[in-house]
Amino acid sequence: LNKSGAFTVLWLLDHLRLDHEIIPYRRDAGFRALEELKKLHPLGRSPLLESEDRQTAKKKILPELEYIFQYVLKHFDKTDSLDKEDNDKSEESQWYLYYVEGSL
Repeated sequence: LNKSGAFTVLWLLDHLRLDHEIIPYRRDAGFRALEELKKLHPLGRSPLLESEDRQTAKKKILPELEYIFQYVLKHFDKTDSLDKEDNDKSEESQWYLYYVEGSL
């Protein structure tokens, strides 16, 4: 989790009160992904989110922080806690997402 956008994903899952499990994957001294992570993503990218479709039980591995964030909001934010209809809230959540990727 260190030095990745995983904390943003954890914040979102906690904010939405979604059950989740953290599976840590280590990197080598040169910060390269080990084989166990490359089995999930060919470039060893993280964070990753595994999601299971509630209707089909098909599992998906989702890469890339922005995609994970938007996927979780679309499929699991049933109360619109990060209200998409309220422009100020929507813009603020987008700003924080891109701030994490670009500025930290």
